[in-house]
Amino acid sequence: VPQGPAVGGPPSAGGDKDPAARLSIEFGAEKHDFGPTRQGDILEHTFSLKSTGENPVRIRQTSPTCGCTVSKVVVDDGQGNFGPYKMGDEIPPGREVRIEAILDTAHKTNKTQVRINVYTNDPIGLTQLALTSNIEPFIKATPPFVNLGDIKEGEQKVQVIDIRTSRGE
Repeated sequence: VPQGPAVGGPPSAGGDKDPAARLSIEFGAEKHDFGPTRQGDILEHTFSLKSTGENPVRIRQTSPTCGCTVSKVVVDDGQGNFGPYKMGDEIPPGREVRIEAILDTAHKTNKTQVRINVYTNDPIGLTQLALTSNIEPFIKATPPFVNLGDIKEGEQKVQVIDIRTSRGE
């Protein structure tokens, strides 16, 4: 089940942190760059994390920073099978956690970055995952604008605009 934006702000960082709980991600794997993509593409990436502390990790919430992104959390059952995760349940040490992220680029252009905030009982409390892409507009016009100047009644001016998709179609 996708986890939408947080309602009512982030979970409190109060006394529910456990110094022996850890949610770890390989250095550099907390970011994923899709490279150049085209506006309208649906981009998918799965982040792999692991419960590495002495005590179980509890994920309280995943919260994308943009409505264009949804995330789903699945956890290893100890047998290598991944199933849906219920927020707040214990994730025993040694178990893998996957956060499946989907980024809809329909209303995005240029260099874009969105984050998914993962709130846990880990002493750090917040793990940020990032998705980036350089999103090309679906349609390009050459020239990008037309200035016909003053046109008098009865006069005609013509300019040609080439309109193509960003991939030349």
